[in-house]
Amino acid sequence: MIIAPALLQPDAVAAAGQLRSGAKQLDYHQAVGPRCRRVWLVTMCGEQVDARAPLALPAQAALAAMHRSVGFEFPDQTFAHLDVPGREIDEATARRCIDVLLDDHTEVAVRAHDSGTGLDSFVRTLRQSAESAPEGVDAAALDHVVITGGNGTIGLRYARHCVEHGARRVTLLSRNSVDRDELDRLTAGYPAQVHAPACDITDADALSAVAGEYAGDGASLLIHAAGAARFAPHDQLGGLEWADVFSAKVTGLVRMTDAWPLRPDARILLCSSVSGVWGGYGHAGYAASNRMLDTVAAQLRGNGLNCMSVRWGLWQGTTIAGADDVARIERSGLIAMDPDAAITTGLGCRQGDPLILAADFDRLRVFFESQGAAMPFTSTTTAESDDDSAADSRSPDQRPISELVRAEIAAAFSLDGPAAVDLNVALVDLGADSMLALDLRDRLRRWTGQSVPAARLLGGITGAELIAILQSALSADRPAASPEPTAEPGSTANPERRERLRSSRD
Repeated sequence: MIIAPALLQPDAVAAAGQLRSGAKQLDYHQAVGPRCRRVWLVTMCGEQVDARAPLALPAQAALAAMHRSVGFEFPDQTFAHLDVPGREIDEATARRCIDVLLDDHTEVAVRAHDSGTGLDSFVRTLRQSAESAPEGVDAAALDHVVITGGNGTIGLRYARHCVEHGARRVTLLSRNSVDRDELDRLTAGYPAQVHAPACDITDADALSAVAGEYAGDGASLLIHAAGAARFAPHDQLGGLEWADVFSAKVTGLVRMTDAWPLRPDARILLCSSVSGVWGGYGHAGYAASNRMLDTVAAQLRGNGLNCMSVRWGLWQGTTIAGADDVARIERSGLIAMDPDAAITTGLGCRQGDPLILAADFDRLRVFFESQGAAMPFTSTTTAESDDDSAADSRSPDQRPISELVRAEIAAAFSLDGPAAVDLNVALVDLGADSMLALDLRDRLRRWTGQSVPAARLLGGITGAELIAILQSALSADRPAASPEPTAEPGSTANPERRERLRSSRD
């Protein structure tokens, strides 16, 4: 169990500053021992359990998001999160927390019951919306659209969408402005006025000066698309990387809402990420900053502003992540969204902080189960018997281990069939990451009764070495040859088959 450091600033900018040093206090490599199977992070007031409940503390929420991502660096452990309501824990709360720690859920908040007596345990779930979002955005909101991160892929997509749907004026804010040719392409054939002053939105003085020149009577729609990402294992993130991921996304938003005039009925739309909800390998900083952005959205709503944080999936043409990181995200099950459809859906949403994504839900199920969490969405396919595992008319027990391993590697890594598997190449070079290693481990365990630790699968072994490991384990499990036992009259000699499971998660 890891207790989160006491980073309790309610102000998001101050909390981000705390987190730059506070995150280093969580020494996961020291805390997670070889016999550890479940790693709990305990935070205080890191979750807002409903709209009437107290707001989440930004740094505590961010630490929980970071924790979820760090879990992908430890494939043989399940990472879980418990949020408690305060420093003072009475006996009843302590007992409830112990019950939670012994349960199977991985995201739980314990709170006092509204009646003042008793306790409630809140478990995070995701609800699919059966209704399509309304088309488009009302004309009043398009009167003066202000977009931060205005020269980025998402910012420019929003600008084009708004111009094409009748925006009268669009102001694009970014450190390096927008190329004149790009602005001409945006307005070609449309009457919209588009301005793109160079502005560092984290610089309060510079932002105030630009607002004085361009804000006019205020923004009717503020779209906050500014932000940076740094993808790396958590212990490779230094102070500069932490500062970078929080700078424009969190500090920039706070500066914008302080300095840029907003109309009384203005809408604020924040571009967050599903990474802040469920994390990903190398996403510790990125997930933390997006989760903190979500807490700022709740603070702004608490101040009477119409603010929504949209937790986006993967965008087509994204430049926030490199090719390898995008490929890893796609392997988790996310499919790159059509930008126009995504923007239309996001602008049409009116309540809550929605998750908007496209996904292969079968692959997404593997992603969640690799972290010991239940699939929170309803899969589009139902039967486990429809598993893509090595279609073969023979029982897996009847196939040679080498053939079974080839087939399961191909299925788990989405390769072009067993023939595409080079058994002399390391599994990591075939595409194995923590999630796919767990999927392969579970597939092989299903058919052989043997479980190779995911850490070993990721440790550089080849397919041929994996076959040798399984063959050795299966040989060890077979009863040794012995003289035929003498049966008593009326009895039958049935040697009992022994199975040895080396499951690191069950």
